[in-house]
Amino acid sequence: MIIRRATIWDATKIVEMWALMEDEIKLKNRCADDIQKERFYVSFIAKLYKQDHVSLVAEADNKIIGFIQGHVQYFEYGTSELIGHCSHVYVY
Repeated sequence: MIIRRATIWDATKIVEMWALMEDEIKLKNRCADDIQKERFYVSFIAKLYKQDHVSLVAEADNKIIGFIQGHVQYFEYGTSELIGHCSHVYVY
């Protein structure tokens, strides 16, 4: 298995996996139709270019099997240290 930074070429697969994740946790499916999927796709790609966000994918046998997203920021919880947060994880 390989863990690497996500690229724009991974966005379609990540959107697909996001919809699966929403189904699994019974979340109101925000990726239920093509318009919602396109919005998530654009949002995901925009985050790839933000310096305070990171998206990684896990690959096995040259196929994406999971992803993790997070961000870093200063001045969280009353500290001046840089703190990272994991916001989304999905593996299938």
